[in-house]
Amino acid sequence: MSPLACCLLDPSSSRSLKERLLILSASEIFFYCTFASDAWSIMPPDFELDVSDYDRILRKGFTSEEVVAGLKELGSLLREPAEALVIGEAPLVLRGWKKVCNQIELVFTEDSALESFIDALQQAEYEETLYMRYKKYLTFDLYLKSFSEYIVSQQMLDRAFPTELGRLKADIASPEDIILLNSSSLRDSDYMDIRLLLNKIKPDWDVIVSELDRQVNQLDACDYSAIMLLATVNDLRRRKYRVPDHIPGEIVRTIQRIPESFAEP
Repeated sequence: MSPLACCLLDPSSSRSLKERLLILSASEIFFYCTFASDAWSIMPPDFELDVSDYDRILRKGFTSEEVVAGLKELGSLLREPAEALVIGEAPLVLRGWKKVCNQIELVFTEDSALESFIDALQQAEYEETLYMRYKKYLTFDLYLKSFSEYIVSQQMLDRAFPTELGRLKADIASPEDIILLNSSSLRDSDYMDIRLLLNKIKPDWDVIVSELDRQVNQLDACDYSAIMLLATVNDLRRRKYRVPDHIPGEIVRTIQRIPESFAEP
């Protein structure tokens, strides 16, 4: 039995189930609650951590005010205008669906824009601690043109919420694209963010599948991305989240189509 299950089953504890969960570290929560079947098996069927609980177990992160201030500072240092898609957990914080984030992930569509932003980071005395990860009082993870299995499409940029911060145009990813991109991630926190998002809004699942189809059959994204989305959707449905019945079948059909790059002329 996992340590989490032992903690939850401890008969000597006077704490409630939720109180006992909240004293564990974030990594223990994410690992065992996502992957340990014995932990989930002892929880009530309707058990959910709400947004405030989730933020309490996270280590201190960056608020929306801190994120905006940091991006404005860097936007003022850019030598030329730059555009980036804001993905990951930062859009949830900027839209008020989550209190804090631990890093800001930006995908640039142009080499020159990425180079200009890195130059601004260096001017602001950020340190590159890992490849394309810069830290000072904020943490930035930078990408060029793609994230995980997905390429940033024009449709993703069109769906995003544009915000001008100095010379930086920060396109805050739509809920649909956050779900799609996060589904391809192996980080437990990204899956938890999908669930948090579904507790706040009702995304258009047809838009998600349409973008998946574009990625796999027009932009040559790996079929793995569709498999990961299917696995995410199946798990969400098992947990009684409202995902339309036709969505799993539509995801499978995107894999079965012949990509345009392999079609006969």
